[in-house]
Amino acid sequence: MRRKQLFILAVVLTLGIAGSAIQAEPAGDPNQAWINGAIQVIGVEGFVLQGVPIGVVEETVIKGIDAMGAPVDLTFGDLLPGQVVHVHSILLAGNAIATHVFRGTHFHLFGIVTDMTTDDEGNPVTLEVNDLIWINVESARVRGKQNLNGDGKMGNMLEEDGNADLRDLLHPGTTIVAGGVADGGLFAAHFVHVLVGDFHIVARVEELLTDGSGNLMGFVITKRDRSYAILVNGDTVFLRKGNRPMDPADLTAGMKVKVDALITDDETILALVVKTKKK
Repeated sequence: MRRKQLFILAVVLTLGIAGSAIQAEPAGDPNQAWINGAIQVIGVEGFVLQGVPIGVVEETVIKGIDAMGAPVDLTFGDLLPGQVVHVHSILLAGNAIATHVFRGTHFHLFGIVTDMTTDDEGNPVTLEVNDLIWINVESARVRGKQNLNGDGKMGNMLEEDGNADLRDLLHPGTTIVAGGVADGGLFAAHFVHVLVGDFHIVARVEELLTDGSGNLMGFVITKRDRSYAILVNGDTVFLRKGNRPMDPADLTAGMKVKVDALITDDETILALVVKTKKK
C-alpha cells in the first residue's frame, strides 16, 4: 500500500439538513452536542446555526486561525453571518449555549509526518502529513498513544491537558492523529496524538553501527539535518527492491532505505523492516 493511501482526512462540511450537522457527544449525553455549519443570523446574545438558536455567554471560548495558520482567540464581534463554524453547545434551561466556537471547518486526519518546520528553539511549528497537507501545531496539545483506541472523538477539541515534552516525538517518520479547524486553506491543529510505537522513514544510511566483531548492530540515517540511530536484531527483515531478501552484511553507507520500525519504551528505534530504495 502506498503511503499516500494511508492518509485519511475527514472534514465535517456544512450540511443542508440540520439533523445531519448535529452530533451528540461520544458518551451520548443528550445535553451536549456539536453543531457545524454556516451562521445564518447573528443577534446581540448569540446566533442561529442550522436553524438552531445558540447563545453566546461571557465564558464562551471563541477561536479562529491567523494568517500563519495558528489558532488565535476571537471575540463574538469577529463572527459574521455566512461564516462556517464548529460549535460545542450545552443545554441549559431548554436553551442551547455555546461553550466553544471554532471559526472554520472541523478536520480530523491520520497519517505519517513527512516534513516539518521549527522555530528558532527547534519547537515544531508546522507538520506535513503524507506529502499532502501542512498543519500548524505550535499551539496543539500533544499526547502519546500506543494505538488508535479512543482517538478521533470530537471531545478532544476541548481537552486542555497535554505533554509538551512529547513534542520531541513530532518529526518525520512518526504517525499521528490530529484534529482541529481549517479555514481559508489553512489547517490549525488543536490536538495531536503521536502513535509512539510506530516509526517510518526514507533516508540514506550515513554510518553503520557494528560490534567489536564487525557484526551489524544498526545504522545512522539523516533526514533534513536530523540524525536517527536505527538498531537491528535477528528479527529485522532486510529486503532489496522487488522485496527480494537481502543479507544484512550487504548494507552499506550511502544506500537509500525505507525503514519501518518501533519506538520502544526507552525511545530506542528498533527496525522491523529495512528495504533498499532507488537512488
